Amino acid sequence: MHVTRLRTSLPSATLPITAAGGLRVAAVVMAALVVAGISATALVLLDTTAAPGGGSELPGMTGSVAVAAVCVLVAFLIALVYMAVTGQERAAAREALLARNSRMMLGLTDPADVRDVTGETAAALVAATPGLGLMFLRREGAHAVVEATYGLPRVASGDLLPIGALARIDPDDTGAMHRLEGDTDDIDALVTERRRWRGCGVGSADAERFVLVGAGRRTPGDAYDAVRTLVAQHAIAEAGCAAHSAPVHATTTDELAGLPGRAVFFHRVTTALADATGHESTVALMIVDIDDFRLVNDAMGQTAGDELLAEIAGRIVEVAARHDGIAARFGGDEFALLVTGIDGAEDATRVAERLCDDLRRPVPTSHGGTAVSASIGLATAAPGLTPADLIRCADIAMYSAKARGKSRVEAYTEERYGGIAQVRVLEEHLAKAVGGREIVVHYQPMIDLKTGRCVGAEALARWQHPTLGLLKPASFIPLAERGGYAVELGASVLQAACRQTMAWSELPGAEDLRIAVNIAGGQLVEPGLVQSVVDQLIDSGLPAYRLTLELTESEVLYDETAQAQMSALAEMGVRIALDDFGAGFASLANLHAVPVFQLKIDRGLLVRRDAARADAMVDVIMSVSEYLGLETVAEQVETEEHAEWARRIGIRLAHGHLFAPPMAADEFAAWLARTNAGEGMLLGGTPMAGLAPDVPA
Repeated sequence: MHVTRLRTSLPSATLPITAAGGLRVAAVVMAALVVAGISATALVLLDTTAAPGGGSELPGMTGSVAVAAVCVLVAFLIALVYMAVTGQERAAAREALLARNSRMMLGLTDPADVRDVTGETAAALVAATPGLGLMFLRREGAHAVVEATYGLPRVASGDLLPIGALARIDPDDTGAMHRLEGDTDDIDALVTERRRWRGCGVGSADAERFVLVGAGRRTPGDAYDAVRTLVAQHAIAEAGCAAHSAPVHATTTDELAGLPGRAVFFHRVTTALADATGHESTVALMIVDIDDFRLVNDAMGQTAGDELLAEIAGRIVEVAARHDGIAARFGGDEFALLVTGIDGAEDATRVAERLCDDLRRPVPTSHGGTAVSASIGLATAAPGLTPADLIRCADIAMYSAKARGKSRVEAYTEERYGGIAQVRVLEEHLAKAVGGREIVVHYQPMIDLKTGRCVGAEALARWQHPTLGLLKPASFIPLAERGGYAVELGASVLQAACRQTMAWSELPGAEDLRIAVNIAGGQLVEPGLVQSVVDQLIDSGLPAYRLTLELTESEVLYDETAQAQMSALAEMGVRIALDDFGAGFASLANLHAVPVFQLKIDRGLLVRRDAARADAMVDVIMSVSEYLGLETVAEQVETEEHAEWARRIGIRLAHGHLFAPPMAADEFAAWLARTNAGEGMLLGGTPMAGLAPDVPA
């Protein structure tokens, strides 16, 4: 069996001190300061009431000296209590890490994934326990080879220890952490410092493996127990992988595309990151997802779909070969690509853009040439990123690329998505946020370009994080898609938006205000969507015609369940809108599959980088919409030029920062009152209605 090495550098991690723990520390400090103040006041009073002649009633000690002594004593007590509380918090943090590790291990069937999760948790345990160091080793003959270290910066992957240094450890015994007493000179020489060492077996099926724990004098005993628990979890998960094992070729090679599978790819990523230590920006990883592939399969059959996938795989392999990398198929229509030897993030983006352009070329199949596109998520390596982190970042960026219109490259950046430590925190707390009250809804006005008045709003999710503040959708919607929370999140937004819109009905001029809510693909294929919408309309009292459901994922529009539910909703009076129209594959074909009321024209056509092509496409869209009697909306209008162009060609509605940004419910109500008190929405300081000629309704 192929052995996947663990990553050798320490990922960045933060100690998750809880809010309750912080309050306890603050309470301890405040109490101690109060005690110190009372003591000092009492001693000063005693000093001022000293016996006649200047003598103090405290024998042998003046009042000021007594105050100083008490303050020193209180400071000492504060330090002791603070250390105790901090130790308790660190112990709680270790318990939380192990609980999270156990959840992540569930269902894993690839030993490489198990070792990666173990490595991430080991790094976090070290970060949560000052002075702790971990070393994972594998026996090879008369030596133990270092596979990974955490908290031991002077030890590198591939370093050797005499196997005799581990003589006290049974490699199959994961239940006990043995003290290595006596001669540990070989281990101390390897790490270049003296530590107290304990060790246990890892219980791996393919080799004798060990873990060494090195600590200082103040390392708490439960830290050793935490490592032992981690090793036991690892052994159980590896045993589960063995139960799901299959022939080696099937687990390492994808038959259809002839590409390596996840295990081989993950090993190459691990090796590439280890080799690039100090020059991480020379490594980049892409997740490539074919847009609307299901439509191709449905239209031309599985044989043509397989031919298309094989051709796509060949084009991705060509890029890998040019950059000393490797391509893999992760399943379905999703591929992964590792490239090395690049010159930073900008160079990686150029490589990804060229691949994206190359994948747009028609693919020859038995049914003739077939045009497709791909959404590509890109992540460039950086110090502290594990292989799993790099894949996670690229995957998040890919989901964002699909959400922003598909057929594009989206690069993961900390400025847009946050650091990897933040991503880990968000992923861990997203379920609680969706189930609690942390997901809030902001509202962006929808403007009638003919009258300049607000006729509706679009509901947009925001995450009011308790420590990170207000997070925009780009920070968490891709995580919700990856984690399977999109359906629950969408239902939460729908409920809040319906209730709030009905509440605004009492405001002047808002009696018929409409609300638009995005619907995820997962919601469309959930059989209970229609009943859920009915329940929300009844609960809020909102008439069906005032609710618009915006659809973005065209690949689910041909699903029988989705079509039946959209038809039922349309018959009720709910309006259906196609978002980002003009950006994806077969957009016009969707019009006969869905009971569409509204087309939201993709911003890329509005920006008109290629004016002639954009104008031609918009002419087609406007002709079709006029013929079918569809309402049109210009998305993300940012400039007066865009607004004027949209009005001139006959687009009726628009939203964007030119008119107003997304706002909290109370801010939207105040904005609406100010706007309705005037003569229509102002554009550049001039009433819009005065600028625009009438256009056909």
